[in-house]
Amino acid sequence: MIHPGESIFPSVRSRYTDPIQLDDVAVDFPNLPVVVAQCGRPMYTDEA
Repeated sequence: MIHPGESIFPSVRSRYTDPIQLDDVAVDFPNLPVVVAQCGRPMYTDEA
C-alpha cells in the first residue's frame, strides 16, 4: 500500500510523492498487487 501526495507536516519531504514513481516497480513486478491509497489528494489524482 502506497500513500502518495503532499503532507501537511513541514519536515516531510515531498520528493517521491508523485505516484509515477511506482511505474518501475509495476513494470519490474507485474504480479505484485499495489494499492494506491487516497491517490495523492487532488494533486496526483489523474496520475494515480
